[in-house]
Amino acid sequence: FIVDLPPNQLPETIVTACQNLAGVRVEWIARYPEGGGLQSDLEALERMTADPPHAAETLVSLCPVVFRSHWATLIDVSDGPPHSSFSTTLAPDLTPEIAAKFTPFDATHRTDLESEWSPGWGETTAVVTPLTQDRVIVIGRLGGPAFLDSEIARLHHLAALVK
Repeated sequence: FIVDLPPNQLPETIVTACQNLAGVRVEWIARYPEGGGLQSDLEALERMTADPPHAAETLVSLCPVVFRSHWATLIDVSDGPPHSSFSTTLAPDLTPEIAAKFTPFDATHRTDLESEWSPGWGETTAVVTPLTQDRVIVIGRLGGPAFLDSEIARLHHLAALVK
């Protein structure tokens, strides 16, 4: 949820009120710029729809900004071993053996990778989401924090718009 508090009200007030509700747990709170930080989602959507044949690559290139990830990659799983077909500059080199660590490729999910999952890489949290039967997007954060369910849902919904 995005909540706009009055200037004189502290976030702790709403956190306390939420935690007093049965079955409610506050997992994370952050300050967002004016407009709730949704501008990057809308910008991604506009750029994807402006160039539909390259929407997947556009989404991958924007994931570090939209999801505050360190890297993103597009993995082709169509024939032969899985391999990266497009990546952001900070993405790890994905050999077929390393790319296989992100399975299953047919469902959106979060995965945590231990240090040295790829040579020279530390602990990483990643999200995998299918675009088509043949391609998936993987985004990663070196050292965390873990992706929230809401971030995973946003990535899944943006990926569903890629044709």
